Amino acid sequence: MSHTRINSVLAAALLLWTLRPAHVTGASPDGKVAFIRAGRLYTANADGSAVRVLPTGKAAEHPKWSPDGSRIAYFVPADAGDEGTWGSLIVIAASGERIATLPVERVAPNGTPVAGLRGVETIGWLDATHVFAEGSANPYALEYRSIDIGSGKVEGFIGADFATCAERGVVAYWGPVFPYKRSMPLEISSTNSSMFAFPDGNALPTIHIGLRWADKCEYLGFIDPRGPPALVIVHNESISRTGLPESDAQAVLRGVEEGFLIGRDEELFYDTAKGSLGATPAYLRERLVERRVQRASVEKALEASDADWWWEEQP
Repeated sequence: MSHTRINSVLAAALLLWTLRPAHVTGASPDGKVAFIRAGRLYTANADGSAVRVLPTGKAAEHPKWSPDGSRIAYFVPADAGDEGTWGSLIVIAASGERIATLPVERVAPNGTPVAGLRGVETIGWLDATHVFAEGSANPYALEYRSIDIGSGKVEGFIGADFATCAERGVVAYWGPVFPYKRSMPLEISSTNSSMFAFPDGNALPTIHIGLRWADKCEYLGFIDPRGPPALVIVHNESISRTGLPESDAQAVLRGVEEGFLIGRDEELFYDTAKGSLGATPAYLRERLVERRVQRASVEKALEASDADWWWEEQP
């Protein structure tokens, strides 16, 4: 199916779904969405029904479902004049009961400034018992700070392009490139050694090379932009390379259940089961369009922003 055809299908489908009410016939009964409207936190079913506002006390940001869909984490920025924290990660049950309030410190209890994080840009779940806050540490790297929900213990990493698999409690990232350290290694928190390394990160067109998990986090992928470009797949501590067209040297990469979609228009597909690269199958394109249209329709009807979706079986 051509790119032009996909765009026309998407446009027509969007119009059709926009004319429907928020309740979408045929939507998965096992899906749900958490979202922000005017600073307040809401949840709803995937079809837009059963809308519920949850008590947060203060304006909430970045709601994220836990891996099993039973809890939600969100971020509350610090009040003006608070120089001790960047704000707090709040964890609540899906029904609204508060479980934990976890400050993201900028000054330690003894008064020592906490080096690294210069503000919270992203939050999420590292696994079922840890949440994380992520933000710039310097022009070259980010800090990824994980917090134990029960104890409040803090750990973390310095690097770039963090990719979290909350279902397995694993995060992959690039080790930071500084003037004194040119190598850019691929680190995975579940292993004790680097899986791959660019010998000179400063020679790359960009040090921000997206990492993506696919197929229930069994496969980690990224695009090596050095000529000729290649899709690099890490699986069970082994690495494989598949050549890509020159035009895809800095292509967008997306992980899905069956493999990886490549290109801004997702015209190429790497099938992890077959280990092969080819045109994206029509059935997969159609399914992805349907899911995107459904989400866009529900979010518009609910006036939702910062939406996070959860499904019993991830799409």
